[in-house]
Amino acid sequence: MALSAEQVDTYLAYLDVPAPVVAQLRQGPDGPRALAAVTVLQRRQLAAVPLENLDLVYSSAHSLPTETDVVFRNIVHRKRGGVCDQVHVLFAKLLRSFGFVVYCTGGRLNAAAGLRAAPGMDASEPSFGPWVHLNTIVTIGPSDYLVDTSHGPSGSPSPVRLAHDEPAVDMWPRERRLVHGPLPGCAHPLQRWWRLQIRATADAPWMDVWAFTETEWLFHDFEMLRVAYARLGTSWAAPQPACFRTLFEDDGDTPVGYDLMVGDELRRCYKGKVQVTHKFYAEQDRVDALREVFGIELTAEEQGQIAGMAAELKDEDFDYYG
Repeated sequence: MALSAEQVDTYLAYLDVPAPVVAQLRQGPDGPRALAAVTVLQRRQLAAVPLENLDLVYSSAHSLPTETDVVFRNIVHRKRGGVCDQVHVLFAKLLRSFGFVVYCTGGRLNAAAGLRAAPGMDASEPSFGPWVHLNTIVTIGPSDYLVDTSHGPSGSPSPVRLAHDEPAVDMWPRERRLVHGPLPGCAHPLQRWWRLQIRATADAPWMDVWAFTETEWLFHDFEMLRVAYARLGTSWAAPQPACFRTLFEDDGDTPVGYDLMVGDELRRCYKGKVQVTHKFYAEQDRVDALREVFGIELTAEEQGQIAGMAAELKDEDFDYYG
């Protein structure tokens, strides 16, 4: 279902997109400032809409809705976020309202780039798992771009042109690039995958983030993926609360880091330096952090839905001698 004109205007107002940028978006994919306008839109989206799976533990259904109106209401009116196949699909519909050709495709995540990757994990040899991410491909002018609006710490906050080995700084001092070639672990040597890679500095080794092809995925493809998650207990279907948001400075133009909450811990990365800022020992601690850091207000009813789940934090979990 497409977004209505009223929903588009409300969405843009919520993201606080400047009027000149909206005018540039309305000129479509061949407008003279189309790439710059999509870059601003992507960054405003990342700043306002966190990647989060809280409905898995803080809703009565313990599931993630996919209906356009529900996702729109959660994000725009409730100031919530969502997982990639909620957020990307809604963002794709926003771009389509301006005449952009947009489609989504699945991605394989490298273990070392995951939200729950152990600190210091060896990233020298990529280990790609099953389809766990969604990528959005947007045609802007003569080129196609990866525009990721719902990612974790390793994703790029800028459009990335589908071109082999074009390094660029994306979150100072970190660099990113796409490479096009075979995927480690696959049998056929001539298959070609796009692989997003990042490195901490210009002289550091590259680390794979995820791999994808240019095959469009349809709604039912992602529905099947969710069923598999639920059966296998993997990725975002695992009931462990997580929330991620990119941090920007200079009026939202410069990405400088991120806030990441996973389970009982909150981390902040600022200009390449990561530190644990909070450790949670009770549900109220985590709920307060969601409100204060991410702007997410859970109702009393929602807060109670985690009771009895393995992810629930209790005061008695506190280690007074640790």
